[in-house]
Amino acid sequence: APDMMLQVVHDTGFDGTAPFPAKTADRMFWTHRATALEEVDAQVRAITQRAGVRFLDRRALVCTPEAAQCTSVTPDLQGTVYDYGHWTLAGAAYFGGVIAERNWLGLPD
Repeated sequence: APDMMLQVVHDTGFDGTAPFPAKTADRMFWTHRATALEEVDAQVRAITQRAGVRFLDRRALVCTPEAAQCTSVTPDLQGTVYDYGHWTLAGAAYFGGVIAERNWLGLPD
């Protein structure tokens, strides 16, 4: 992910004088996501379904396939990930808020 941010800066010519191109970064993160893990996730999802256990897909918190993007920065432009699957502290705080807002864990009120 740090390399990806450098690539975003390079590809967009970002020099700090204009707003950071977050949507471009989000689309690049989608394009370069670790697709090999999607097969593993599909296998784990199938196992959990057979066992009657709910599968929580972290990628669903981070990425929106319909928009072909993954959240690369928080609303205040802090990076969300270190690499293919590890969140920064800012990313953990941000996605923790998303988890709570969506009641992703299905906890009772």
